[in-house]
Amino acid sequence: MTVDIAAAISELLYTNQTVVVPGFGGFTSDYKAASVDYVQGNIAPPSKKLTFNPNLKINDGVMVAYLQKEYNTSVTEAEQAIEDYITQVQQVLDNKEIVEIPKVGRLYLDYEKKMKFLPEGTNFSPDSFGLPTVNFYPV
Repeated sequence: MTVDIAAAISELLYTNQTVVVPGFGGFTSDYKAASVDYVQGNIAPPSKKLTFNPNLKINDGVMVAYLQKEYNTSVTEAEQAIEDYITQVQQVLDNKEIVEIPKVGRLYLDYEKKMKFLPEGTNFSPDSFGLPTVNFYPV
C-alpha cells in the first residue's frame, strides 16, 4: 500500500490551521480577506494564505493520526512513510529540482540553500470553499 503524504497535507489544510510534516517543516494558513482588483476587474473571495515554515519540525501527531485513520496503518508504519517521503523530497531538493505538492504548492532551494515555497491558488477556507473569483466591468 502506498501512503500519499502530499495528498494528506492537502486534505489536512482544509481542517487545520497548521499541518506539520514531522522532521521537515510545517504549512501554516492565515485568513486572507476578500479582495478587489480594480485594474483586472476581479473580486476574490476570502481564503487562506499558505506559508511554509521549515522550523516547525516537532511531531504534533496530526499527520500520523490522519495516516493511521486514512490508510489503516500503525503508528510505526505512518512514521516510516513520513520519513520515506522526507528522504525523497530532500533528494529532489538536493538535485536542485522543484518539489510539487498537488493543490498546495512548490518547494525549492534558493541559491543560499534556503527553502522557498510558492503556494498554489487553492482555497483551503471551508467558509468560502468553491466560491469563484467574480469578474466585474465598470459602467
